[in-house]
Formats: sequence, C-alpha cells, structure tokens
Amino acid sequence: MLCFTLSVFGLFLQYTVKNLSFASVVEPDNVALQRKLAWSKDQEAVSKPTVPSTIGEELETNPFMRVNVKSIQV
Repeated sequence: MLCFTLSVFGLFLQYTVKNLSFASVVEPDNVALQRKLAWSKDQEAVSKPTVPSTIGEELETNPFMRVNVKSIQV
C-alpha cells in the first residue's frame, strides 16, 4: 500500500541499484544478481520503478536472504 501511495505522488525512493551494487561486491559471480542489476539500471534510466520484487528474486540476488551460504559469510 505504501508503494502505491508513494507512486501516486511520484515519490518512488529507489535503492535497488545501490543495494544490488553492494551485493555484487559480495557475490561478483552471481549471474542472477548481475542480470537484475542491469535491468534495474535500465528501469531507472527511463524513470520506471524497480519494485516490487518476489521472494524468489530476493533469494537469488539478496545476500542478506542467504546468510547461511558459506561464500557469503567470508
């Protein structure tokens, strides 16, 4: 609901590119993450939102959702 309310007023606060840029430092070989980062940059370039996301996408691209993975714990 908050996302809808903000979009009505044109106040999308986009953190997706910054978050994915950080995540790509943690997981530079994550192809799904690189793909979503490129898509997010394209979306922002034409002032389109990058949210919402799905749990499936987050599990693939968000290292905070996979803290049990050894390569992320380093």
